[in-house]
Amino acid sequence: MPDINACATWNVVNMGSSFVLKIALLLFGSGMCALGYQTVWLREFRLIFGCSTAASAAVLAVFMGGIGLGSLWLGPRSDRKDRPLAFYAQLEVLIALFAAATPFLIFPIQQRYVAMGGTPVLGLGLGSAACLFLSTLVLGIPTFLMGGTLPAAVRAVETDDDVGRCRAALLYGANALGAVTGAMLSTFFFSKNLGTVRHCGWRAD
Repeated sequence: MPDINACATWNVVNMGSSFVLKIALLLFGSGMCALGYQTVWLREFRLIFGCSTAASAAVLAVFMGGIGLGSLWLGPRSDRKDRPLAFYAQLEVLIALFAAATPFLIFPIQQRYVAMGGTPVLGLGLGSAACLFLSTLVLGIPTFLMGGTLPAAVRAVETDDDVGRCRAALLYGANALGAVTGAMLSTFFFSKNLGTVRHCGWRAD
């Protein structure tokens, strides 16, 4: 956790440097797209698995679990990168490619789930397990990659004089604010006006 007192006394010029602010804007956009993707994916999988609590929880678990594992695995690797910002850019490109491909990946998942009979045939336990497994096939890689974006960006702006980790706090805040913005825009504007498939493709572009 950043030291609040250290942040309060830290040089404001360093916090407001153009480089750090540019990275913060990137993290804002990254968070906005991530929650936009989540909204689209949740809507798409509801068309396959239904709107039950168990089905929705399975998709959400894959999303959050993928990000957590990605942060755990890719975070330390970001620290060892000589060019962490380039690594961040590579992650974002791969995320966009997988996100753009998800509408095509969901179709065979739908066929497989219908062929199994879904929860009415499999029962709640096996049906939920099927939702979890099939969601992982589509969302596992992009959400795993998402988990590495914030650590890579933070590594790019870290300096020895930032003892309070204020730059990390700024990027985390920008990312969280972008996530809130993305969830709101996706729910109340983009999905309504573009539809889920076009919405997902637009964010990937």
